[in-house]
Amino acid sequence: ENEDKENRDKENEETQAAALAKTTTPGSAFTVNNNSDTVGTVDEDRRGGKIAEAELKETVAKLSATLEKERADFSAALKKERAALSAALEKERAERKMALTKQKMAEEARIKAEAQLQDALSRNTQARLPATPSVNVEELMAEVARYKQIAEEKDAALNRAMATLEELKKKNGEEK
Repeated sequence: ENEDKENRDKENEETQAAALAKTTTPGSAFTVNNNSDTVGTVDEDRRGGKIAEAELKETVAKLSATLEKERADFSAALKKERAALSAALEKERAERKMALTKQKMAEEARIKAEAQLQDALSRNTQARLPATPSVNVEELMAEVARYKQIAEEKDAALNRAMATLEELKKKNGEEK
């Protein structure tokens, strides 16, 4: 593309230089003949002006064609770039949507697994408990009474030990 543009620019410069050289030499009403000091005739000047005008029109036409070609090339390149950017944007959107979908599915699977775990734990706990209690209330009351008696005996033994300790402290303090 850069080489094409450079070639077109070079052509334009050459065309403009040629047109400028052609229009300044014979087209003026006061052109001086290089061989003598006489002024050219009006007919010669008119013919030179018509030739220069035709060459100028040709140059303008070439420049217009070059400009249109450059516009078309730029427009095509711009469309191509837009299409590429649009495709990249659509791809990125699709990837984001897929990632969000995967994340949502993973979250749903985690919640489902937690619910299944809670259900399994609940069933396991219920399986360990007996369906109907087979406890004899009288036996329980007798066992409670026995633990109460053991606790009272230990409490009494502790009180005796504390009293003995106090007596020993007093005796020990009197001896000193």
